[in-house]
Amino acid sequence: MNSARLPADDVVAGRLLDDLSSADDQWLWEVVWHMNTHFPDVPGSEKIALARRVVLALSGRGEITLWRGEWPIGALTPLGSHDAHRLGFENPPWFDPEGSDLHVVIRGSGSTSIHEGTVI
Repeated sequence: MNSARLPADDVVAGRLLDDLSSADDQWLWEVVWHMNTHFPDVPGSEKIALARRVVLALSGRGEITLWRGEWPIGALTPLGSHDAHRLGFENPPWFDPEGSDLHVVIRGSGSTSIHEGTVI
């Protein structure tokens, strides 16, 4: 099974938190795109499942915040409960910004440089 080639959840979580500590934000799909670069032979569905587990767990623990954004640039607003629920079962927001109407920005929980309504 190819999933053995993917890193453990805590490794992906650590990389994401490290990236967020040195960058203002990250689009949701960038987590999967990073895995595409390093694990091109692993099926996309496995990378999406890993990204989903990690991002939703970090969000649930308050280590990151999720914002709805307008892609490629636009205002940020807090991710509502309906959209947060969609992340649990819709795949396009995790890998295809042009194929989804749900564009999510990941922010480190301590980040203060972008606030609601800010245009990115």
